[in-house]
Amino acid sequence: MALELLFNGGLLVFFIYCFFYIGGIGHDPATGILDAAEWPRLLLGLLIVFIAINMAKVYKNRQKGETFKIDFNIKKIVTSKLFIGSVLLLIYSFSLDYLGFVFSSIIFFMVYSRLLGEKRIKILVLSSLVSVAILYVLFNSLLGIMLPRGVGAFRNFALFLESLI
Repeated sequence: MALELLFNGGLLVFFIYCFFYIGGIGHDPATGILDAAEWPRLLLGLLIVFIAINMAKVYKNRQKGETFKIDFNIKKIVTSKLFIGSVLLLIYSFSLDYLGFVFSSIIFFMVYSRLLGEKRIKILVLSSLVSVAILYVLFNSLLGIMLPRGVGAFRNFALFLESLI
């Protein structure tokens, strides 16, 4: 419990710093419109609220008589789903520029779903394809946000997809 509170507290401090850092970047917002400069602050504000709520829940649900002892076991941390998921997210973020959004996201969704326990291959593939298709249409067509296209053949495939939509 103490390690979770410590980790959440560190995230809370980092997100508060980011919230004010982004707010200090000079831009002239249009009234009544959420532009690209406001979205990060909105999301960071939500993260700050939800992490604070999570910290309160963790503290409230502690076992009676439980102390704030930090049990640091590196093997337990490295083999946890949270750590593996974080590493997968890091790999995903680096692969976006090279493989593009479509291929990186399909692979990421399948691997992450497998990590969370889904074993049926058909479900993994189908849910990944549907999720990526929905996100692609949402961001590219409806919101007008350009997603990473990748390089080489991946870029050509992304351009082909954009021509279809």
